[in-house]
Amino acid sequence: MISLIKGGDYVKKGYYYSIYITFPEFINYTTININKTEHKSTKLTFPSGFYLTRNNTYCNILLCLFGFGLGFEIQSKV
Repeated sequence: MISLIKGGDYVKKGYYYSIYITFPEFINYTTININKTEHKSTKLTFPSGFYLTRNNTYCNILLCLFGFGLGFEIQSKV
């Protein structure tokens, strides 16, 4: 995630906002079992969709297509 724009101060001003970009996720795992054998695995995710999370003080909107997306987040005091 790369933040493009951030602003506000939740404690002092009572609000916070952020606009950010998301990218596909690439993770390498290495585990060792009880017999001391090493196992490696790679995880590559390309999430797609529209996500909306909100309640009285928080709103987060994320739009992704094949892992690349744009997010917008707002927090405010009631």
